[in-house]
Amino acid sequence: MSNEPLLDLDGIKSLYKRGVEYAKKKYSSIFFDRDDEMFDYQLKLMDKAKDLTTIMNIILLPNPTFSTSFQAPKNICSGCELQNTGIQFGVGNVGWYFLYGITDEYTFNITFFRLEIAPPDVVGIDRSEAVRWGCQGGYGEIKTGIWHTIQHEWLYMKYDQYSYSTFELSGSGNNISAVLSTKQPMQFNAIVNFKDDKNVLHNLDILMVANTPPLPNFENGCECGYDLGTLYYSYPDMNVSLSVNNTPIQTGPGWIDHQNMKSGIPKGNYIQALETVENVFQKQVSSGWLWIPIQDKESGKQYMLSHYFKTKFYQDDVKLNEKIGLNMINIYEKGIVKFEKDMSKVSVVMVESQEYTFADGTKINLPSKYNIELPDGKKVVLANATKQLNVYDFPLAPYETPALLYDSSETKVIGSGLIEANVYLDNNTLAKRQIKSAGGDPTNTDEVNTVLNAMVKRQKTWQKLLAFLIVLFPLWILILSILFIFYKKDNRMVRVGISIALLLLMIMFF
Repeated sequence: MSNEPLLDLDGIKSLYKRGVEYAKKKYSSIFFDRDDEMFDYQLKLMDKAKDLTTIMNIILLPNPTFSTSFQAPKNICSGCELQNTGIQFGVGNVGWYFLYGITDEYTFNITFFRLEIAPPDVVGIDRSEAVRWGCQGGYGEIKTGIWHTIQHEWLYMKYDQYSYSTFELSGSGNNISAVLSTKQPMQFNAIVNFKDDKNVLHNLDILMVANTPPLPNFENGCECGYDLGTLYYSYPDMNVSLSVNNTPIQTGPGWIDHQNMKSGIPKGNYIQALETVENVFQKQVSSGWLWIPIQDKESGKQYMLSHYFKTKFYQDDVKLNEKIGLNMINIYEKGIVKFEKDMSKVSVVMVESQEYTFADGTKINLPSKYNIELPDGKKVVLANATKQLNVYDFPLAPYETPALLYDSSETKVIGSGLIEANVYLDNNTLAKRQIKSAGGDPTNTDEVNTVLNAMVKRQKTWQKLLAFLIVLFPLWILILSILFIFYKKDNRMVRVGISIALLLLMIMFF
């Protein structure tokens, strides 16, 4: 197979337009309108786009109708995640491999972010050709605190699948050439040559060898339902060998995350009605999160702690010296994962933050140190390994920085981890940032409103009222069935049979 993509820029535009028409025809919902205004806006931007990065940023704009048209992840069983190591093209419109590690002198994190151009049903070529990859991240020098950031761009990466658990991705662009391969199960090699934000060339050669098989990050290996979901697992305990700019190999611990995600509109009228009612009482305004993986060398355990903003934006939700409520606690030990249900068993408090200023003048304080109490009562401190904040020039503005794990006195390094905040901007700022990256005008109110409406899945009053009627309908049927059964004694068993049949039909319908 040639290293050149089958699709040039015009080919990508043509395939995307076919994908748009397919998504429109396939979409069906009475509670959430089809995103025609968003489609029209994206197609308008697409017509004038002249480079790959702008084109892919247009496809990345929020559009629930488009993402709904992709395939949903399938459940994977605990212990067989190795069979899902290879890339499942067409499963959700986004996915990624995230790698981080830390040594005595250097630290790094690299993301290979997959974005599909069109739903798999309209792709008439090898699915790997209908994908482009965003490569982002960089590495830091622990002693100097300097961080070298990859100049983000979208790449075509040639894909070779050697077995169900071994593959290779390779590609290059103007600022990056990269290879991600796993030619042996549970071993990953990433070679990245890149220009940093000062146009200086760097080289990273990373070998990561897992000490245990990959472990699911949800109890059934996949959070799936109603034709949505995320297939998500990690290698939380890896040995890293790192070469930086051809300097001698450094070693240390590392972690790999692999995720395929399908978002959009859930399948089924009743679940759509439930989501509508839930949003009326507790509206979700943010899809952002804090992610805190921890590798404790002393105990040999690893942890994954997550907090979702949901009903608040990051700046309203996360405060200095206040306990952060957690939504997920995973504990990994010797190849076994425990999903902790009692969120009170862990305490996370942000005790330091650093201010970051974006190119447009937007300022934000991002976490740089946490005081943490682990489930067994052990107290630790997780702090940035470098002085610089690692905020990337990617439309969603991820912030990811490897960190050192200290004992409670902060005098002894006992492990490592990562401090991450994602989608931490308010919707208005985020929409403007995405519009600019896609070649639009962030000062145009109509453009901003178009993106915001798609981002929050705005609904009409009649759709909300209908949702309440649908959600309450089974309750009324149940009440009427009970009254129908008991209002007379004669022929009661006949009425029971009729009521059960009616209830079964209702269950099948909903």
